[in-house]
This record gives sequence, C-alpha cells and structure tokens, in this order.
Amino acid sequence: MDTVDKNKKIFAIVIVVVLVVFLTCTILRILSNNRQAISSKKFSSIMQNLGYSVLEDTISEGISGVEECYIASSANGDYQIEFRKFDTETSAVNFYLTNRNYLSSYGGEEAKNKYYVGNTYLTFERISDTAYGVVGRVKNTTIYVDATSTNSVEIKKAIKKLKFF
Repeated sequence: MDTVDKNKKIFAIVIVVVLVVFLTCTILRILSNNRQAISSKKFSSIMQNLGYSVLEDTISEGISGVEECYIASSANGDYQIEFRKFDTETSAVNFYLTNRNYLSSYGGEEAKNKYYVGNTYLTFERISDTAYGVVGRVKNTTIYVDATSTNSVEIKKAIKKLKFF
C-alpha cells in the first residue's frame, strides 16, 4: 500500500506542477498581447526626447471622434508622426481601417505588408522601395505615418518607443 500511496502523491504533484506551468504561460501570453494606450503628454515627452518637434493640431480635433491630436516632426522636417486620441475604441478602429486601406494602395507590387495584432492593439506597416507607411491603434489612440522609405529605420525606432510595435 505504501508504494501505491507514494505513486498517487507523485502523480498529484506532477499534475499540480503542469497546471501551474500552464496557467503561468497562459497569463504571460495574455499580458503580452495587451498594451496600454499612452497619453498625449507621454507621446509628446517621448517624441521630444527623441529630438522631434511636437505641436498640438487643433484642426484635426474637428474630425469625428478625435479628442486630441499631436504631430511630431522629424528634426530635418522630412516626415511627421501623428498621434490621435479618440473618444471611443470604435472610432480609433475606424481610423485604423480607413488608413490601413489607404496605405495598402500605394507602393506597387514589390511592397510588403506587416501586421502586428494583439488583444488591445493593431499595427499595419507598408514598406516599399520608395514609401513607408504605418498606422497603429492601441485602445482609443492611433499613430499614423506616411513617409519615404529612407526614413523607415528612424520611424521604426520611434514607434517602438511609443509601444505600437
């Protein structure tokens, strides 16, 4: 009987360990697919620290659902990274879809599309020999870039800092 009880205990311990490992992996996966939206103040701070000039765009605030809009211009003025905060996630998703469709239409056959998808975010990247575009959404915020491919490395670094990739 001692051997049977010992085997049952070992089996129970193995089951518990497997369950703990499984639950830990599941929780980590869920957490890694969730991103928190940044505030316009955080956007401005990050972009200024990277050497961008940041201005509030009051004209875009008149677009349906836009509560705040900030535009970060590169130091040489070659491109801009636009940040918008929407009143709802639905408005942000609509902005994302509209601009993803627009970006998909340029760059020719050689262009490559990349998608980054999680529980709370969507990011689309379009890369060609001449053009580079990104539209991303985290909860009710978005970023948008339509630039030349010569600036893509610089833009990617900024977007990673903003946690849209």
